[in-house]
Amino acid sequence: MEEALPQEPPQKRSRTAAQQQQCAKDGEASLLEAYNKMKQQQLDWRRRESALVLRLTTKEQEIHELQTLVHDLRGKQCGPTTKGSCNTQQTCGYVDPVLNANYTSMREQLKEYEKEIKSQKEQLAAVPVTNERLCKMRMKSLASKSLKVMWPSLSRRLHCAKKLRRSTKSPFPSTMH
Repeated sequence: MEEALPQEPPQKRSRTAAQQQQCAKDGEASLLEAYNKMKQQQLDWRRRESALVLRLTTKEQEIHELQTLVHDLRGKQCGPTTKGSCNTQQTCGYVDPVLNANYTSMREQLKEYEKEIKSQKEQLAAVPVTNERLCKMRMKSLASKSLKVMWPSLSRRLHCAKKLRRSTKSPFPSTMH
């Protein structure tokens, strides 16, 4: 009682083998196509990467050049730093030459005025001040203020007379005291 297995016709078997071969060829073709696509993508990515690396290096070079330019400009503005001085405390000039010249001349004038004030303070400190002299100075100051307020024209005349007397001092000493 053996049952006979239905046998497939030989044509059908050969068709399946042909179909299998066709499928294998199609699979190989699709794998080959996918491989070529991947290879193309890899080449594209490499090109993009090299382009980006090139852009990055050019930007880094530009940054470096600008940093050296800024450093050079600061060096020209501030001048050489002396040993022991801090560069942040040093005042720098301006890039515009006209502004820089005006600023430096004003700075020099300020230094001269400060020296003059210092010398005048030293001269004032050298003069002995007594109570009597201080009272006389206060009285003169109060008198001159009240004179200016009460009689401005007389005050101006006295001031002009003092100037005239100072400018026309005789080279010969006066005998009258």
